[in-house]
Amino acid sequence: MTVWVSAWQMQCCGKPFRIGSRVSWTLAQPDGTPLTTGTVTAISAVHCQYVPSEGTDKRTLYPVPSSAALTPVTSAEGWTPDRDSLRFVGYLVHVAA
Repeated sequence: MTVWVSAWQMQCCGKPFRIGSRVSWTLAQPDGTPLTTGTVTAISAVHCQYVPSEGTDKRTLYPVPSSAALTPVTSAEGWTPDRDSLRFVGYLVHVAA
């Protein structure tokens, strides 16, 4: 399965992981959601461009459609650097049960 892990989640309270790590994550917010456990088989850092939307406050930025870039990485700690005009937003993590 593929799991989205936001940058802010890792920066706030996430535990770093790498390819080969065994993880147990709650994948939804409602109480009683069981843990999903598996082994990380691949990680991609996700970056995208943000710009103000026409007719809105210039301080509010929105992701630019089709600007996403995925970069394979071997580990995730939440502090992957931005890439030029692309901001780091999170990870796509492949987990095998």
